[in-house]
Amino acid sequence: MMLIHLAAHDTELRTELRKMYADDEARFAAVLTETFPNASRERCQGIAYAVICLAEQNERFQIMGFASDRSAQARAARVGAT
Repeated sequence: MMLIHLAAHDTELRTELRKMYADDEARFAAVLTETFPNASRERCQGIAYAVICLAEQNERFQIMGFASDRSAQARAARVGAT
């Protein structure tokens, strides 16, 4: 989390962090595309981005003291579940 804060003020760090996240997103999207061949590439890219965003925010919530069972609940959640 600190790196992201510092990246707001450091162009070189921001560039490196963006590359890291973009690489992670691309790898995750590739796994989704392979796992779900009927899903469009664009859909898999969007899902990969959304999951990375959720994971980042979950870390921030943990730092703020949300109970550890909330992470378990987040992992158990299913997209489209009612």
